[in-house]
Amino acid sequence: MLRSARDPRRLLLALLVAYVVTLALIAFWPTHVDRDAGPLLAAIERVFPWATYRRIEFSANVALFVPFGMLLTLLMRSWPLALCSGVAASLAIEFVQEVALPGRTASVLDVLANALGTAAGVGIALVARRASRKRIEAASEGDSATDRHQPRVAPEEPPSSVPTVARATHRPL
Repeated sequence: MLRSARDPRRLLLALLVAYVVTLALIAFWPTHVDRDAGPLLAAIERVFPWATYRRIEFSANVALFVPFGMLLTLLMRSWPLALCSGVAASLAIEFVQEVALPGRTASVLDVLANALGTAAGVGIALVARRASRKRIEAASEGDSATDRHQPRVAPEEPPSSVPTVARATHRPL
């Protein structure tokens, strides 16, 4: 069995590392990652006029940070710290894009979308954690309820190595 399957924190950490590497590739790519998607986005907007480029990009930025909020909350066990970490990561990404990547555009709307995505991930993690706790509590209550309805049986005495002799009881005549 994989070691991570027995230790959920290791699995969560591995997922977070994979996520951060993917996020870094997307965030620090020297050009806009959607630059070749113009025809596809135009076709989507023709079919769904409300699905403008700005709305699709905003939604993609929200979705991009949902796993970040979930994984950080489950690993740190502190939702305020996870939320602040997501916002800080977003600010750092936008700063690097502004200062070091001339082909990219920093945006306050991206920070807002990323913060909303982190918050959504935090919320999902909190709901999942609560559901898990309730399931565990229900299982333990079910075990104790089952135990209450079982007849109690006195434990058997271990056999003695010394044979016992039956005593005759004398009754007065």
